[in-house]
Amino acid sequence: LSAGEGGKREPLYDFKKLYDHNHQNIPRVPIPDLDSTLDRYLLSLRPLLDPGELKSHLKAVESFREDEGPMLQQQLIESDKHKGYPYSYVEKHWDDMYLELRSPITVHVNVGYSLADDADSHKPNAQALRVAKFLISTFKFQRKLMDGLCESEPGGPFCMSQLGRLLGTSRIPTYGRDRLRYTPDARHIIVLRHGFFFRVDVMEADGSAMLTLEELTRQLQHIIDRTDKEEEIHDTEGSLVASGVGILTMEDRNLWAHHREALKAESLHNRTVLKDINSALLVVCLDRAHPHSMTERSMHVLHGSSDELNNRWFDKFQVIADEVGNVGINFEHSHADGVSWNRWLTEVWNDMQGLPPPLG
Repeated sequence: LSAGEGGKREPLYDFKKLYDHNHQNIPRVPIPDLDSTLDRYLLSLRPLLDPGELKSHLKAVESFREDEGPMLQQQLIESDKHKGYPYSYVEKHWDDMYLELRSPITVHVNVGYSLADDADSHKPNAQALRVAKFLISTFKFQRKLMDGLCESEPGGPFCMSQLGRLLGTSRIPTYGRDRLRYTPDARHIIVLRHGFFFRVDVMEADGSAMLTLEELTRQLQHIIDRTDKEEEIHDTEGSLVASGVGILTMEDRNLWAHHREALKAESLHNRTVLKDINSALLVVCLDRAHPHSMTERSMHVLHGSSDELNNRWFDKFQVIADEVGNVGINFEHSHADGVSWNRWLTEVWNDMQGLPPPLG
């Protein structure tokens, strides 16, 4: 990289244009020819069908190859000759598939990763400390991304457009088809504990971290300690009130959309809280669980235990930690493929462990 005045690295791209400007001049995804598509389809059927069933499929495929297939193939090619969205011939169909899905997104869409243990896993304050370290490293990556300094991975160039939407994105339940809200320049996170929602401001206006590791750890530990002391919750000034509304994000999408509109209509307070959640960088879930095996840890991260269902918000990227210091992530990924998440997570993990970025 060349250096500007004062040795500062020059940005490789404009973050605000990362999604919709092809700064690396990557060619569009090529459309496979009709014959190879049909041949691969038939090849995939052979292990699944008996000879009689396969024969009828062969006949149908050959009829399609000779009749309407060429016309539809040409329509597909012509529809891909444009600039802007969709940026590939599959993108709109991909988005429709995810956002029009009406079943719960928990398990069906959302992905869960359980992170490995490290030197902090068995410390007395491991839950707050490990989450704080993870967040600080995440904010560092976000700052690097927003400054235009993320490089393409070796062997590329590879498309980086989705990296800008990993944080600050929320899936909004809407009748028939959900919509996505992007707030990548958000400055706060939402912390969940026992179903209580806390807003924590974490970033300055310029994208730098507002809190040190020690300060963020104390903030998280304060939330843990305060909620644990609230044995009887009363709806009075100065007390905490657990809503449990997070469990609705596990519902059928049309049903969740109905409940969300009812919540908004109920009060200005509800609308403000929902706005804070949707515009947050991410959600932190501080749980009480004590999983005893890797299977339990994985289930805990993927969908939560029966005691923690009110401590989730599946419409957003979640950092999940239990009381014994296990940390995992769960993310709604209609807006970003696993490749982008893995790129981000690798850099964040290396930074947590004091290792150099994998890209050098």
